[in-house]
Amino acid sequence: MKFYSLLILLLFFCGCGIAPTYTPREKERLCNEVTRIAIKKICSESKLVPCGTGGGAMDQIRMLAIAFNYYQDVDIAEGRKLLIQAVETFLSIINADERIRPYLIKYPFDSKNIEIRIFIFNKDGSSIGSDRLCVISAIKGILEYEIHTPDGLWLDTVHEETYQEAIEKLKEREAECL
Repeated sequence: MKFYSLLILLLFFCGCGIAPTYTPREKERLCNEVTRIAIKKICSESKLVPCGTGGGAMDQIRMLAIAFNYYQDVDIAEGRKLLIQAVETFLSIINADERIRPYLIKYPFDSKNIEIRIFIFNKDGSSIGSDRLCVISAIKGILEYEIHTPDGLWLDTVHEETYQEAIEKLKEREAECL
């Protein structure tokens, strides 16, 4: 009995020590900082609402990601403009920060190194209909525009283009408007 009491006391004292606090490494701190700055700037330039962040940085920073909600219906042309603006802003902030450069897998970071996802909702926050864009994304240099399937369980890609193709189309559209 004394043995079990001693064992329980030993486990109690060994297991109840103060847990070490987590201190992010410099690389993680810089990832968080540039992402926070990018979110603030992107939100000030658009009606995008941040809803998530991410990244891939085990050894070096391979990728950084931000997700947004958008409470307004968009077509492909409007979605393209939103994505390109967000990607360009995020890239310019990452590449301008000299402190993060040693941690990047390559410098300058480009559209293949960041991910932007925008989830589209009605103004009241309800789901968009199955015939309208509900998710637009820029992932690994590819822009995708997706709608819900009629059953609402899956997504169908209705259009896909490279980042460079999207930039050319945006330039053409802006030239037509002049």
